Amino acid sequence: MKKQLGQNEFLANALKYGWPLPGMNIDFCIIAPDIVKSEHDDDICIFHVDPIKYPNGVTITAVEITLRNNGFYGLTYQEWQSNSPSAPTYKNDIKLVNITGQGHKKVVRADLDDDFVAAGNYIYVTLPATNVPWVAGKIIFEAVRE
Repeated sequence: MKKQLGQNEFLANALKYGWPLPGMNIDFCIIAPDIVKSEHDDDICIFHVDPIKYPNGVTITAVEITLRNNGFYGLTYQEWQSNSPSAPTYKNDIKLVNITGQGHKKVVRADLDDDFVAAGNYIYVTLPATNVPWVAGKIIFEAVRE
């Protein structure tokens, strides 16, 4: 019987031996973003690029935004860095994705401002002040090989 590799073990071997890696997704939905923005913060942490799982960082291949109601909404994807998770600092924008009206928008790697996020850094989104009931997003990425 063959041994089944766990996720971390598979990823480590894939990076070590050059196995093909599937694209990975981070899906998120923010309910009442205006309330989140006013009561908490404009900048919301979505993903930590774990240096154990992704020792060489990640390459973002696409970012997406989905909106239910009519209107305009812009979601800014950003890279933040930190030696301490409690005090991250802004590094740079990955992409501002604007959508008008109901629907969905995808921005691919060629159109991103910066597609690399270093190991140990964070992917954030910045919420604008607009009255939408919810906003959904997706980050599609690949692990960087040595």
